[in-house]
Amino acid sequence: MQEKLPPELAQALVSAASTFGLALIGRLVWHARMAQRSERQFFSKYLLYELIIALGIGYVAEGVVTYLGLEGKVALAGIIVLSYLGPGGLEVLIVRLATKWGRAE
Repeated sequence: MQEKLPPELAQALVSAASTFGLALIGRLVWHARMAQRSERQFFSKYLLYELIIALGIGYVAEGVVTYLGLEGKVALAGIIVLSYLGPGGLEVLIVRLATKWGRAE
């Protein structure tokens, strides 16, 4: 069972795990904030939902930071911040930017 993975596959797995981990940090910060405000209990079904959201939003965030050309710690912070905002926060951000630039319908 000591087969070595091809370097490209190993790098892809590390990258995917890192993205998910960073997104999970962002979503857990959001979840903890909601629990502190007594809007939900920390250990609840919403914690599972945050894991699922982190999986999806992490890759969206990675695409955004890659598109913006961010690298290093700035890219890592970008993934965490965008994951913290989540789908609802990103929607509000996009609508505000589109309105500001005159492209909202």
